[in-house]
Parts: sequence; C-alpha cells; structure tokens
Amino acid sequence: MMLKRLSWVAPLALALSVSSAAIAARQVPIVNPQPVAVSSLNATKLTARQVRAAIIAGGAIHGWMLKNEDTGKLVLKLEKGKYYVELNLPYSADGYRIEYVRSENLNYEGPGAGASGPAQSIEGATIHSGYGRWLENLTRAINSQIAAAQADSQ
Repeated sequence: MMLKRLSWVAPLALALSVSSAAIAARQVPIVNPQPVAVSSLNATKLTARQVRAAIIAGGAIHGWMLKNEDTGKLVLKLEKGKYYVELNLPYSADGYRIEYVRSENLNYEGPGAGASGPAQSIEGATIHSGYGRWLENLTRAINSQIAAAQADSQ
C-alpha cells in the first residue's frame, strides 16, 4: 500500500528535473554589445540629436519606450506581458552603446539579482535567451534609422 502511495514521487522528480534543465538551457550570458560607431555604418556624419532621434525611432519599432533621458544618455524600457527590460544607451555624434540595467521575470542570475536598482556588473550574469533576440532587433532597428538619417543628410 505504501509503495502505491509513493509511486508518483519518481515521475514528479523526473518532471521537475527536466523542467529545471529546460529553464537553465534557455539561460545565456548577458553581454553588452560593442559600441556602434556611426561612421562604421556610413561616412556621413550625424549630430548627437540625430543619433538620439534614431535610437528613439528604432526602439519604437520593437516596442521600446523612452523611460528617462539625461544629456548624452537615454534609458529605454521594454514591457512584453510579464517581462520587463531596462537599458542605458549613452550616445553622441560618434555613435551609441547599449548597457543592461535591469529586468523582471527574465530569470536574471548574477550580481544584484533581486535588487531594484541597476545591475552592479553583468560579468558572469545570465538571462533568458529572449533578451538576446530583443537586443539584436533593437540594434538592427537603430542602425537602420541611423542609415536612413545619413542618407537624408547626403
């Protein structure tokens, strides 16, 4: 009788270990992309104001919204259902850079996990693989907007 009652333990343990492995498999290291030089996209120079506009317009294509702004730095946020990501984007006439700040419900593991402020360091940190796709889409959209601004300036 006791054996029948415990017969569900092994399948449950197996299911939990498989689902844990699946979650872990979707984790990828967080890497802040290399800075993007405007001149690497085209020889046409832009102003910092044009780069700023390209970042905002490129972000908007994929649902990124301006959360905050300081001289030479934008803070963009993305909310997709229960997921949330926040990025710093320092910029100038020469280019821009993308820096991870924080996220919610993306299985972030690393320094500052669980803290409400920006990550202290992303070295060794991991996050859901969807974050990488969102970053790639954002970068492509911003670069496309910069290229369009450069074409308009010629």
